[in-house]
Amino acid sequence: MPAPSSLLSLYRNDPRVADFLRRWSAAAPGQPERLSGASSSLPSVVAALALTELKHSLVVVRSDKEEAAYFFNDLEKLLPPGSVLFFPDSYRRPYADRDQTDNANIGLRAEVLDRLRGTQPVAVVTYPEALAEKVITRGQLDARSMEVAVGARLDVNFLNEYLFELHFERVDFVEKPGQFAVRGGLVDVFSFAHPEPHRLEFFGSEVESIRTFDVVDQLTLQRVERMTLVPNV
Repeated sequence: MPAPSSLLSLYRNDPRVADFLRRWSAAAPGQPERLSGASSSLPSVVAALALTELKHSLVVVRSDKEEAAYFFNDLEKLLPPGSVLFFPDSYRRPYADRDQTDNANIGLRAEVLDRLRGTQPVAVVTYPEALAEKVITRGQLDARSMEVAVGARLDVNFLNEYLFELHFERVDFVEKPGQFAVRGGLVDVFSFAHPEPHRLEFFGSEVESIRTFDVVDQLTLQRVERMTLVPNV
C-alpha cells in the first residue's frame, strides 16, 4: 500500500481532479462546490488535495454523522496531524435526553471555531445536523476568549473569577471540558478549545509554565508556550 503522500501525488496531476480544483479555486468565496461521480475513498483524496493545493480552509459536509466520521478518518490518514477537525452536534446519543449536551462534543465544536480564527488552513468535516445548530459569532468568541502564554502576568484570583464568569465548574480534579481546579500556584483548566486539559504553574503573578496532561494518570503530555481559554460555544 502506498504512503499517503505517494497516494496524493498519484492523483495530483489527474486531469479530472485538476479540473475540479481549478473550478473550486475560481468559485466565489463561500460558494459550495459539489463533487459527483467519485466513489469509495476518492472524495477524501480530492478533499486532501484541495487543502494542500488551494491553501485555504474547507468544510466537507457529509449526509450524516456516521458517514462524516468515516470521511474524517480517511482524511486523518492523508493529511498531517492537526489539519483535520471534526464538527459534531452538541447532543448526546442515543439514549440521553435530546436537551442534554455532551461537553466533549462542545469541546470539538469550540476547537473548530477557534482554529478557523487562525491563519493555518484546516479541513473541517461535518454533517447537516451539526451545521443546523447556532453558534456564537466570531466577535463574541473573540470577546469571551483569552490567550494565556508563558511569562504572562496573570493573577490567580482574577483567573479564578474569569473562569466562573465563563461558567466553568470548579472541581477537585478536571475530567472534561468546562472544568478547572486550583491548588495553590497550580491551575488545571480544561478549555473547550483543546482536546486535553492544561496545567498552569504560577510563580507569584507570572505564568511560569504551561503543560498538557492526561486526566487519568495526571502525567504531563507536553510543554507548550500558550493556550486559549474558550467558553462553551
